[in-house]
Amino acid sequence: SKLDCNHPRNGCCENDNKALLQEWDAYHNWVSEACRRCVENFGFAMLFDVHGQSHRRLVTELGYLMSTEDLLLFDHVLEHSTQVTSVEALVRGEVKPAAGRPGGLGALLRGKSSLGAFLEAR
Repeated sequence: SKLDCNHPRNGCCENDNKALLQEWDAYHNWVSEACRRCVENFGFAMLFDVHGQSHRRLVTELGYLMSTEDLLLFDHVLEHSTQVTSVEALVRGEVKPAAGRPGGLGALLRGKSSLGAFLEAR
């Protein structure tokens, strides 16, 4: 059987395989504990889930908890979206609101100054 820890527990493996569900639990418990310790020690945590995809060769995608439809929106529309994303703290948190960042959420997601472009360049 195959396990995908990026899927919700319900549906992460075939036939609710108990051994694989235990592995899913162990993985997610470890990630939660690591994030908790980072927050405890540093006041924040930033978790990146970076991996390749089988549907696009030689491409690394970053997940933002956004649908394909949302990602296809024009930046000026995206800026007014109420969709909760995994990068909220970077663009809409207490530190600096999206309006105070050049390009806001759209600039973080795509383009020459995006997080993906930054990682790709390194």
